[in-house]
Amino acid sequence: MQSKKFSPNGQSAFMARFEAQKMVFGPVVFQCVRYAWKRGMLEILAADEAVHLYLLDLPQQLELAKSTLAAANLEKRAHFYPINLLDDQALFPGGMDVIWMSQLLSCFGEAAIVSIFKRAAEALALGGYLLIMDTFWDRQQYDIASYCLINTSPYFTAIASGNSKIYESEDYIRFCQHAGLVLISARDNIGFCHSLLRFTRETVDT
Repeated sequence: MQSKKFSPNGQSAFMARFEAQKMVFGPVVFQCVRYAWKRGMLEILAADEAVHLYLLDLPQQLELAKSTLAAANLEKRAHFYPINLLDDQALFPGGMDVIWMSQLLSCFGEAAIVSIFKRAAEALALGGYLLIMDTFWDRQQYDIASYCLINTSPYFTAIASGNSKIYESEDYIRFCQHAGLVLISARDNIGFCHSLLRFTRETVDT
């Protein structure tokens, strides 16, 4: 009988995100747009003095990030953009080599996600990537993980926002296509149940 244990390596969700950040970025120079984060933010800024970090979030979340960066003496290469992501007119700073989004899109409905992806696509530099890390119910190694994620959906639909849910990966791929982005690669089984999708802007043949 196949084992149904949730995590084969016992790794926490936080460590899964940190693992993915190291796997994707390594020592390369990048610019990043995403919600405030901590350990990965400090590690990546400390690794290379050429790295600049761009954080987009609500003002109160950015204040927390500022204090964390200041304590590590890394705030000079961090740039803060207070933003309401639900505002279609709120543009992202341009020229981004990498845009990172992790487990925030489940809070939004489909139209809002497409809008976010469109603005992300416009903000990417030539050859830049949009990286999305999330817990997709359709990409789980174990059935019990899919079951748990699917049954978390009513919380988002009925309580958190009223119009969102736990999405499957094909939803995000479809939303990105509407935003002019194409899937380059997907990596599963990071930590407990995370997957990492990598997109770039669609090229138009001339």
